[in-house]
Amino acid sequence: LGGTEAAFAQTMTNRAEGLGLTNTIFKNATGWPDEGHLTTAKDMFILASRLVRDFPEQYHHFSQPGFTYSGISQPNRNGLLFQNVGVDGMKTGHTDDSGYHLLASAQRQNQRYIAVVMGTKGFKEREAEALKGLNWAFANFREKTLVAAQTVVVKAAPTWLANQPTVDLIAKQDVKALFGSGEGQGVQAEVVYAGPIAAPLAAGTEVGFVRVLDANGNELGRTPVVTTTELTPLTGFAAWLSKLASRLGF
Repeated sequence: LGGTEAAFAQTMTNRAEGLGLTNTIFKNATGWPDEGHLTTAKDMFILASRLVRDFPEQYHHFSQPGFTYSGISQPNRNGLLFQNVGVDGMKTGHTDDSGYHLLASAQRQNQRYIAVVMGTKGFKEREAEALKGLNWAFANFREKTLVAAQTVVVKAAPTWLANQPTVDLIAKQDVKALFGSGEGQGVQAEVVYAGPIAAPLAAGTEVGFVRVLDANGNELGRTPVVTTTELTPLTGFAAWLSKLASRLGF
């Protein structure tokens, strides 16, 4: 891939930027220190989150206690995997220049948090700091579903020149947000779409979005809204009558 290591590293850098890792630069394929070879805790959090979300079928590899390849056994160096604290990944790291690092991902009661620890003096320190952060997150925050997928968010949205006068609109995906203890009051949902909704239109077509705002008007999340049924156009006299009624203000 890439033809040369330098070209491959540039390809990785470009891909990282596309994932939102805006402060990551690769200079080689190994991860060993190199001039200008850099990343940040935030970028590693983004990468870990994408691994969990985009490759769930591969995620179990991170919890393996070890493996043997070509006659060489390698233990998993993430000691939190063996402490029964919900940690099931994800990656350790160490170089003389930057110290000991740990990406620790844990799930408890259907909630997942990721701790990023960089630059400690040893592997025990990185594990202790990661576990401290995870315990604090689980104790103080809860994820709440603010809008559930497939929920009707607009009942009987008006249509235009369609075989039915209205159509329901539903949320395409869940909208979730993280709240600290005592937070989450005054949350409101707002649906934005251009109406009336004109035919023809297939069921499941995105026609707008629903967003959730906190008490201060800050957006907490959004998801597209889609039509529940197919809209077919009126024809002949029915279409003419509908247009006439619209012009007359009915």
